[in-house]
Amino acid sequence: MQKTGRLAREALWYGFDTFRKNLGLVAAYFAIYLTCVIGFLLFCMVMFGGDITWQYWYLISIGNTANQAWQLIQAKELVILRYLFPFIILGTFFQLLLFWFHVGLIKMALDIYDTGTSSIRVLFSPARMVAKVILAQILTISVVTVGMMLLVIPGFYFIIKLGLASYFIIEKDAGIIESLKLSYRATAGVFWDFLLLFAVMFGIGIGFYYLNLLLLPQVAFILSKIYSILIGVVYAFALTYMYKKVTAETKSKE
Repeated sequence: MQKTGRLAREALWYGFDTFRKNLGLVAAYFAIYLTCVIGFLLFCMVMFGGDITWQYWYLISIGNTANQAWQLIQAKELVILRYLFPFIILGTFFQLLLFWFHVGLIKMALDIYDTGTSSIRVLFSPARMVAKVILAQILTISVVTVGMMLLVIPGFYFIIKLGLASYFIIEKDAGIIESLKLSYRATAGVFWDFLLLFAVMFGIGIGFYYLNLLLLPQVAFILSKIYSILIGVVYAFALTYMYKKVTAETKSKE
């Protein structure tokens, strides 16, 4: 058995190195993703006005505390509440679109690992596959939420144990429940490596979050999206490396 932490270090190195070697694909993914974000933002500004749109993104995307939101409500400054339902509908559609791209990103990462190359066309995955991944994610979030309510630690445990479900659906066309079971089994014996990888990427994200708090909301919004896209790409590459390693090891044992 390899030393704990070695697989995570290898995955991190692979993630950043693959990012560097595939800057063209990453740039294309980044451009498409960011164009959708900016396009959605401009659409909201036309429909609802600039102040309301920025208020929405400042509270939702940048992640202010519930206490700050409540202070705005008490001061009758949270005018977003007048348009809450339209924003919920548009926001849901927008998040589904971005999730579609995320599924494509995983498929791209798998292609690069297997063949050394991929195509931007894989971002547009079949709707059936995306629907299965979404349902698996909903189940995962439900389990994690219950775990978070039980002293937090079980929640983080299930984030790690069920984190490969999307990969099994995308590569092996596994069923929704089957993908969760496969993910749970695949992470056995390497839980701490997956946790270390998650902690490092989460820590980078937290660092950028606190940096955003020092900036103007408009600037922070754009930068937060740039950070999240780039970190997400590196994490997808790194997690693909770990997925391939643990599934290859499991297959060899069989």
